[in-house]
Amino acid sequence: MLSSYLSLLLLLSPFTLAAATVVITPISPVAQAPSLETSSPFEPYPSSLKNWEIFYCGDPRKPESQVHNLIVLLTRMESHLKALIADARLGMSSTHGYAPFFKTARNIRRVTAQYQTILDGNPIIVSEERGKQLGTRTPPPRFFCVNEENDRLKALSDACKKAPEEPILVQQGMEVLLVCPKFWSVPQFVDPALAAFHCPKMVNGKFQEGDMSLARATVYANLVHQLVRTYDRGMDPKNPQEEVPSMQDAVEMSSRESMNSAINFGYYAGAVAMGCTEFPRILGRNDELRS
Repeated sequence: MLSSYLSLLLLLSPFTLAAATVVITPISPVAQAPSLETSSPFEPYPSSLKNWEIFYCGDPRKPESQVHNLIVLLTRMESHLKALIADARLGMSSTHGYAPFFKTARNIRRVTAQYQTILDGNPIIVSEERGKQLGTRTPPPRFFCVNEENDRLKALSDACKKAPEEPILVQQGMEVLLVCPKFWSVPQFVDPALAAFHCPKMVNGKFQEGDMSLARATVYANLVHQLVRTYDRGMDPKNPQEEVPSMQDAVEMSSRESMNSAINFGYYAGAVAMGCTEFPRILGRNDELRS
């Protein structure tokens, strides 16, 4: 879907991606940020947090800016990922969904490694073609905030318009995550105290048909899903990723299939963050745990 914006990303030099070395404007000190009097709303305003790079998300000096809200999300995400990794290490003893989404304790190491990669903000291993264009095969993860009023990013805006329900768009083999307009209308997190209102309901012992709410209810779970797709580490290179259409389909996967479905990582992240404890029994024909 997003291959059409590759050429546009390269045209954004010298501000962003064309060179292997990117000049980042720190969030502080304020004196280093562009002048308000001489800058437009659509300056790149390159910012960073740890290894994350952020572009076109507004003036970092303004608390109402998109970059400020994105940094709040990434900062809060760290504690949630640590809790998620701790829960995953419980394996089959987890009460928050490890078993239905990953099936066996043999997957613990690979599951926790995926989440640890996100927590560390490791460089992305991009495709060979992309690496030649950037001058490196291991650029940092980069967020681009998409605004349809920004003519410079029109091709990126068009990509978001084609998927209006997606908060974030990625393409495997690239290091860029597009922050689409939908991103700003979805809650970043849900209070676990309200889990009874937000955790998915089941019908006859199964998730409801087509329900994807664990990965869709919060930006956090959606971002985890898309980052696993972006990193694509721990996936079986002999088997392409499978994006299953619903949570029940994910539950009915085998353990090997589960590890090749990036959205499973989003489902599980959402379940742990919201404190969900009610899941279908695992009775699928491919399941190692069927009774």
